[in-house]
Amino acid sequence: MTRSKSSRRVRRTLTLHLAPGLANGLANLHNAKRAQVPMVNIVGEHRQGHKATDSPLTGDIESLAHTMSHWVRTTTSADNIAGDTAEAIKQANTLPGRIATLILPADTAWTEAKPSSSFEFSAPTPREAYVWPFER
Repeated sequence: MTRSKSSRRVRRTLTLHLAPGLANGLANLHNAKRAQVPMVNIVGEHRQGHKATDSPLTGDIESLAHTMSHWVRTTTSADNIAGDTAEAIKQANTLPGRIATLILPADTAWTEAKPSSSFEFSAPTPREAYVWPFER
């Protein structure tokens, strides 16, 4: 995760694979949360409906994500990826920096998205009056 000290905007995301990948990154997410680092996590998930097979890497990603994230959402359709991603960025940039986790089931990646209506999006900019704890 890199970010500009002056802007505090999200510069990168952390991409994790399934519940074990998220669990493996929880210590780093804990540190980022304590440091108020704005971060968007993208966690890959099995295709929707695959949980019933209880494969070895299946886990409760949402519950794990809630332990270190301020905002968690599972995208249920390819049509929703753009809007959900925009919301994740907005949530991560809420001051002080927050952690947003977006869970993307595999079938949302291979399903063709229907054209959606356009939406306005601009990431919030930090307020100048805010003093970060480590700068006091």
